[in-house]
Amino acid sequence: MSRAIVCLVVLLLVPSGLASQQIQGGIVGGPATFATPPPPGPNGQPVRDTRPTTGNSRIRGRVVVADTGQPARRATVRINAPEMRDNRTTTTDVDGRYEFANLPAGRYSINANKNGFLTLSYGQTKPTSPPRTLTLADKQDADNINLLLVRGGAIAGRVLDDFGDPVSGATVMVLRSQFQSGQQRLIQLGFRGTTNDLGEYRVFGLNPGAYYILATPPTPPPQIMVNGAPAASDDRNGFAPVYYPGTADANGATRVNLTAGQTASEINFSLVGTRLAHVSGFALDSQGRPMTAGNVLATLRGKVQGLPSQNGQLKDDGSFVIPNLPPGEYLLRANPRTAPPPPPPAATLTNEARNALVAAANRPPPPAVGVVTVTGDDVSGVRLAPVVPVTIRGRITFSDATALASVKPSSVRIISEILNPDDGPSGPPAAPPVVRDDFSFELAVQPGLVLLRPVVAPAAPGSQTQWVLRSLRVNGIDRIDAGIEIRPDENVGDVELELTGHVSELSGNVVTSQREPAANHLVLVFAQDRRLWTAPVSRSTMIRSDPTGHFVWRNVRPGRYYGVAVAEVDNMSWTDPEFLQALSARATMFTVTEGEKKTLDLQVVDQ
Repeated sequence: MSRAIVCLVVLLLVPSGLASQQIQGGIVGGPATFATPPPPGPNGQPVRDTRPTTGNSRIRGRVVVADTGQPARRATVRINAPEMRDNRTTTTDVDGRYEFANLPAGRYSINANKNGFLTLSYGQTKPTSPPRTLTLADKQDADNINLLLVRGGAIAGRVLDDFGDPVSGATVMVLRSQFQSGQQRLIQLGFRGTTNDLGEYRVFGLNPGAYYILATPPTPPPQIMVNGAPAASDDRNGFAPVYYPGTADANGATRVNLTAGQTASEINFSLVGTRLAHVSGFALDSQGRPMTAGNVLATLRGKVQGLPSQNGQLKDDGSFVIPNLPPGEYLLRANPRTAPPPPPPAATLTNEARNALVAAANRPPPPAVGVVTVTGDDVSGVRLAPVVPVTIRGRITFSDATALASVKPSSVRIISEILNPDDGPSGPPAAPPVVRDDFSFELAVQPGLVLLRPVVAPAAPGSQTQWVLRSLRVNGIDRIDAGIEIRPDENVGDVELELTGHVSELSGNVVTSQREPAANHLVLVFAQDRRLWTAPVSRSTMIRSDPTGHFVWRNVRPGRYYGVAVAEVDNMSWTDPEFLQALSARATMFTVTEGEKKTLDLQVVDQ
């Protein structure tokens, strides 16, 4: 196994200390009191049907705008608590004040929002800072539970064509960078705008951070269809999606950095003219017959995730046409239209057999898939078919030979996980394989980058023995950090999943520079080996400290780690190698050995 380092980040919570029946809070969190919550119901959870709707407690406060200190009028304030049956909302008055009365005792989350502002919770001074919960006992008043509203950022500019004329009706999307399975991906967040007649756009309500901007051309008018296919046309001119500052390649995109409430204006760029192509072919079902109803989606593969798909309809003979695709590599997925399931089988069958038949009848048929590369010319004769599973054969071994006497093969299940989003599931998940008496197994998986994870059920109720994956060897080479590359039509043998009962654990306490407990901070742990920062299977983790500043990370892979505690972190970019490189200079280096209960105390570092 590769060596790894872990980095710890901790988010701050307000210390507790209620001395009376009245709680006094400050603006976004001066000291507030934390009373003992009401006793839990069965299994440690409040009984839903008996949760109260009213009580004798009260929460009062004020909502103000962070950059001006002015009252936030007509802001919506929401509160909820596990002990309360329903959420409650109210609206601030002309002075920005709000009040909730007749509240039951409980642990409350409180947030405020208003159009054009970011939603912040009690205790937050910025979107990335830690929220606080407020605990009320019966007959307590919480005063001055004040909240801030931070103005959302915005990105504005113009979209032009290749002649410099404005493009109206173009869609502009905001993307964030995130490392998934060791690869940088641009994730579509749902923030978008549409250009007006002057080609102008404005996307608002954005958190601070680094963004990538993508413009897609206007939706073309409906095509004239003849016999279910687009009418013949020699016009293939169109536009490709373009990233700021004006490239069709996501790798050439430039980041736009926003601070809280900032507007980045003049983010202008031009669409790139290109030749569009029609893609046609046919789709077959698992019996090799034409899919006679449904649609085919074309999704762009690669660095960007969550872009809209283009589609075409399946005809009665299983053929399809998807028009006007710009250059790129596409995953084509034919989703058959399913008929209503048949009535339940006869009652003469056993319940187990009847349930199995019902489950099989309700299981959707697998889609037919294929990959096609578009370069500007029409592509025809594309064949879509359900993915043929590949068989993995292997065995389970144990670092402790005495485990063979304590673990039953029937208690072991093996879960397969697709690591590359471009290899995403193409059909209903297969049932977990059965492990044979000699701990050998066979597993059917679809081609792609796969991680196998064995799960061992406890030998008996209350059993303390826990088994974790120690290594994943293929032909003697450990692939636990890289996964197994499964190629089409190539079965994989000689897979060894080694389990160990010597489970490592990391725990400790986080303190401020004044040596006070740093509650609800984030602890980041990441490998010292920089090659593991971009490995398909991540060894990085984030742990939140509890109200006493304590944290625990269980099931730690043995290795060399960095650990660091901070007050806030961007959840989208904390696995970015650039971020980890900068953070490593202030992190604590440590090593965890197999079965070790490691203790690590950390002081919060400034960012």
